[in-house]
Amino acid sequence: MMQNIYSYIDENKKRYLEELFEFVRIPSVSPLPEYEDQIQACAQFAAKMMEQCGLKTTVYQTAGNPIVYGEGTQIPGRPTILIYGHYDVQPEGDCGEWDSPPYQPEIREGRIYGRGVGDNKGQIFAHIKAYEAYCSVCGAPGVNLKYMLEGEEEVGSISLAGFAETHRDLLKADVTIWSDSNVHTSGRPLVILGLKGISSMKITVRGPQIDVHSQWASVLPNPVWKLVRILSALKDENGRVRIPGFYNYQGPGEKEQKAICQIPSDLTAFSELWGSEDFDPSIPAEEFFTKYMYEPTLNVGCICAGNVRGSKNIVPAEASCWIDMRLGPGQDSAEMRQAFCDYVTGLGIGSVEIEGTGADAAFTSLENPFVEPVLQIARESWGLEPIVYPGLGGSGSFHVFNHILNAPCVFIPFADADQHDHAPNENFRVESLGLV
Repeated sequence: MMQNIYSYIDENKKRYLEELFEFVRIPSVSPLPEYEDQIQACAQFAAKMMEQCGLKTTVYQTAGNPIVYGEGTQIPGRPTILIYGHYDVQPEGDCGEWDSPPYQPEIREGRIYGRGVGDNKGQIFAHIKAYEAYCSVCGAPGVNLKYMLEGEEEVGSISLAGFAETHRDLLKADVTIWSDSNVHTSGRPLVILGLKGISSMKITVRGPQIDVHSQWASVLPNPVWKLVRILSALKDENGRVRIPGFYNYQGPGEKEQKAICQIPSDLTAFSELWGSEDFDPSIPAEEFFTKYMYEPTLNVGCICAGNVRGSKNIVPAEASCWIDMRLGPGQDSAEMRQAFCDYVTGLGIGSVEIEGTGADAAFTSLENPFVEPVLQIARESWGLEPIVYPGLGGSGSFHVFNHILNAPCVFIPFADADQHDHAPNENFRVESLGLV
């Protein structure tokens, strides 16, 4: 049976590549508002493509970007699988750093180059076309399949939770499959079962109504120093966060800890990649990955005040910074934001404003009955033993599927570790599409 499916895919290779190229040519950039028309066009293209594959498809307008939903024949009593992906992409950045135009995809040495081809158009395209190939050769599959593509993943999936809340019946499923990101650097497949939560905050400290000449600094308080006091109060000399209850989270269970111990333990690749004298690659790998996947963090991503382009002798009107807290299992993102605000307010530093948003952590159990079939499919597809990550240090939409829809998410990437997602020369192997 599988050989017949592969033959069908080979016979349609040229058409598949042409369709994927058309998909990638649409600059569906969600972080920039001037691409709104292209976002709409991309949603319509995805819907048309899904319809042509035999999926009954609808485009749902949201307060943000459209969500495209499609489904095959739904038969009661069968397992239902929801396949999730996104059609929006990151900005291309400096086109001069690309070896070919970012929205004119081309193949070089077995790789397709173009913005969004790996993150996430190529990966969700493979899922959709797999449905077409299977149905064309074998008829309807023995499971119920549903597909959902959103257009805001690159800006935090702003509308997804609300859509899921109001469309629970439509999206009802037993498991969610999400293919994004990349395989392990060794080339072995990855199966990822969780993402940390996140609370993102912007702190703004007000000073004078306008920038004031620094000759007045002896009598006029500077908001930058207030911001420095806040930041220095958030952690102790050992780097531990001082917010009460910050480390109240659920660590890995016995099976998850065992899976962590089986992750390749050479950390020198991280040391070489980061080039930081502060990172110690001799840290035990089990400790490294357990902290990475489960322990909450408080990170300062950006600080802004005054004239960032050069020297300017002023007392600035304001100082601000952006903080992200990555949260472990069992932590409520709204409660953690409130704890953060309470702590900062309790420092007694006036004229401070805090605004933020976030999402909860979500982890799928290794004992979930759909995990082992996914692992077996990975073994058969790659011919290699998959690496199980019980979680990742990053954040995303797992909570929507695990907590709102009760359809636990299993994350299995197709792209290579060097796909350059979000960077110039983003690429995706032709072979990863099942095309050779």
